[in-house]
Amino acid sequence: MSNTLSKYQQIAVDIASKIAAGYYEIGSKIYTRTAIASQYEVSSETARRAIAILAEKKIVETEKGSGVVIKSAQRAAEFLKQHYQVRSVAGLKNDLIAALKQYNAAEDVLKSKILELIEMTEKMHAATLFVPYEIQIDEACVYIGCSIGEINFWNRTMATIVGIQKKDCLVVSPGPYAQLEDGDIVYYVGDGQAQRRVTRFLYEGKSE
Repeated sequence: MSNTLSKYQQIAVDIASKIAAGYYEIGSKIYTRTAIASQYEVSSETARRAIAILAEKKIVETEKGSGVVIKSAQRAAEFLKQHYQVRSVAGLKNDLIAALKQYNAAEDVLKSKILELIEMTEKMHAATLFVPYEIQIDEACVYIGCSIGEINFWNRTMATIVGIQKKDCLVVSPGPYAQLEDGDIVYYVGDGQAQRRVTRFLYEGKSE
């Protein structure tokens, strides 16, 4: 079975990721299908099929003439878990390597970190991977102004940052150059000890 997602499946996964991460509040309305089509530069039919997947899983509910209503972050997380279980680690690894070939030598560090993440997912229980923890950055954080890559976040905490809520936007899958700033909310995934390690690292500068 091919590991390549169709465009409408990619859009469904992206929207579900934002719902699971709390970017959209339960009961709030998001873009109409036309606006989604414009945002992702796809046809209205492709946008409709993406929303249909989420509606079938009861993650959202469509209301004629009034957009798409967010129904469940929990079902969004379950959908993501199921999605990544179906896509094998081997297939994901091949996809990532193929995509990374397009990058220049400056992205070698990013490639290394992504491959390390894949190896970690092979050892971790799938149920803990796609329901993110969160931590707010304030003035007591010892790494304000530092980038994710600069502080070796993954190596020091064994947790992976999947999003950063800035004052005016949510940065999904931030790269190694994303900086931590006062007021940020950092979303990350990891094992059962991740919260303790991340808190200690960010506010005491210590790792295990």
